[in-house]
Amino acid sequence: MRWVAYFDTPTRLSFRYIDSVATDSVPPLLSIVRAGRVALCRENMVNQECSSENISATLENGGIVLSYRDTAEIRQAFGLRPEAVMLSVNLPPEIGDGGMFAAPVRYIDPPIVLDPAERVAVVTEHRRREASIHSYSRWIDGGPRSRTLSMHAGDSVDVWIQESECLADVCGPNDYTDSEKRDWGRWSLSDSSVAGLHPSNILDEGSGFPQNDRDRARKLVARRPGRSTLRITGVHTAADTMPSRTPLDSILEREIIVTPRRRRP
Repeated sequence: MRWVAYFDTPTRLSFRYIDSVATDSVPPLLSIVRAGRVALCRENMVNQECSSENISATLENGGIVLSYRDTAEIRQAFGLRPEAVMLSVNLPPEIGDGGMFAAPVRYIDPPIVLDPAERVAVVTEHRRREASIHSYSRWIDGGPRSRTLSMHAGDSVDVWIQESECLADVCGPNDYTDSEKRDWGRWSLSDSSVAGLHPSNILDEGSGFPQNDRDRARKLVARRPGRSTLRITGVHTAADTMPSRTPLDSILEREIIVTPRRRRP
């Protein structure tokens, strides 16, 4: 059995119980509390340090309660009054459901009050922490997965602006499902006689993308052999405001190489 609360800091509070007897019956909660292990772990990109100091587990009103006493840590984690913390739960089905949940935070007196300087310090530390573990990137996708896009004269390919988000070394596409305003920039080609840009329907209704993201894609049509550069300027999305290890580019480029039309067999 394991409960882990992830604070909005490099800190997590956990309670773990391992049944050394491994019987089929679930032990009483009082036995779980007495034999369980509590820990507060502070993580960085390399390792973590854990301690059981200032933490206690008790049984109250039929539930396990963890108490942690550290004024500085609590002010750092809850000074900005987050509404919820992520809670990971691993339980046998006889006790309850496991999984990852957003656990609501209830604040009681005395209130946590930060003066202006402390608030700035907490916000700065949060952004520094987020930037240390997050990174965003943006590029022109579509066609072969290479920086240079090669096409035959007469061919066409859909191209679009793709973003990705990485948490530590785990990355995935950063797509949008809301209707917030996004600027997908101005599209141009250095030589429009080599290739042309046309509207694309790849992100139309039914694609799963919001309607306001249709400008995210274009259809590139190869006209004659030669070279051209696809350039997109002024791209701005919510990712530009997120803390990141690497800055996002608002100007994107991709080289286009058009070769002679393929001969029919």
